Formats: sequence, C-alpha cells, structure tokens
Amino acid sequence: MSTLVYSDRSPAEIALDFYGDDFYDLVDLHFMFGYVQATPDYFIMGRPVNKEAPHQDLVDIRITYNEHKQNSWFIYFLSGDMNKALDNIPFYLPYCTFEHKGSLKSYSLDKFKQRIRRTYGIRSEEIFNSRP
Repeated sequence: MSTLVYSDRSPAEIALDFYGDDFYDLVDLHFMFGYVQATPDYFIMGRPVNKEAPHQDLVDIRITYNEHKQNSWFIYFLSGDMNKALDNIPFYLPYCTFEHKGSLKSYSLDKFKQRIRRTYGIRSEEIFNSRP
C-alpha cells in the first residue's frame, strides 16, 4: 500500500510508524528499483513508471519501465514538506501517480505542485523553478 502523508513530525519517523516491520524492506526495494530521498524536511520513496500500466504493476516496486515509456513518478510514500520533496525529484516527468485508499490517482506534475503550493501557502509562480 502506498500513501501521501503531511505532518509536522519527523518525516522518516512517520514512514517507519506507517509501515512498521515492512519499512526497511520497502526502503531496500526502492534503493534497488527506484529512489529514496530522506532529509530532515521530507521523506519520499518512488520510481519512474508508465501511468497507463495496470494497477498491480504500478504498485509492484520490482517492475521497472524503459526510460522511453516513463511518463510519471509513482510516489509510494511521501511525508514532511511536500513542496521540497517535489522540487527535488531526480528528473522531470510530466505526471505523478499515487495510490490513495486503494485507488490510483494521476495528476499533471505541474498541476499537482500548484495544488500543493496553494494548499500550503507557497506562491504558484515558484512551481516552475525546479523544471529543467
């Protein structure tokens, strides 16, 4: 199960509490097949995917996609400062996808960043600063 979380607690602590005994296995899998970024401000696990892939393939961390078919970041877990996390993704893809309450959600990355910034009080003009 994947999720997005925002809280004032330690971002890594939130992930550890959320996944319990599975946390370290999930981190290891993301180190092998995706990306993990952990800072005092945010914690994120995800990987580049094709958002048109079947649900079961998107949530399976072991499935990778040819770089020419990658069009979305699958965000497996995100806690802490979502603005900073999204500004520091390894490279730009036009969409972000995540699972919420068992359903897949996919958004334009730029629109998702704009929504996050609007929700958390960051000016929308800052959205495009991280775009290559």
